[in-house]
Amino acid sequence: VVVLAMGMPRQEEMARWLRGQLSHGCLLICGGAIVDFLAGRTRRAPRLLQRTGLEWLWRLAQEPRRLFRRYVIGNPLFVWRLLRLERAGGRDASAQNGLGVGELSRGVGGSRALAAMRRWIKFWD
Repeated sequence: VVVLAMGMPRQEEMARWLRGQLSHGCLLICGGAIVDFLAGRTRRAPRLLQRTGLEWLWRLAQEPRRLFRRYVIGNPLFVWRLLRLERAGGRDASAQNGLGVGELSRGVGGSRALAAMRRWIKFWD
């Protein structure tokens, strides 16, 4: 088990590189702020925000300058790319951004995560 807590996008790049280098099974976890939370360096959001999936909003309020680009620009951009990927059936969009539906389904959470993303996309579509 390898937990990477290097910040985005470095930890994702390192995870991709490690996956290509390892000849045996290994669980790679991009932990992000989890190490900061465990060390007591960053406070967690109130339970209600955690349970409703709005902890990102709490973090944005705590560190607006650092997290504005990630959450206010990056999240809608991520959703737009997912919509484009879903509409293309994983063909054209995966060739453009290097991330296909197959790779998404092998990520953390596997096919359940991809199914959840598809439901979410259909909800907003």
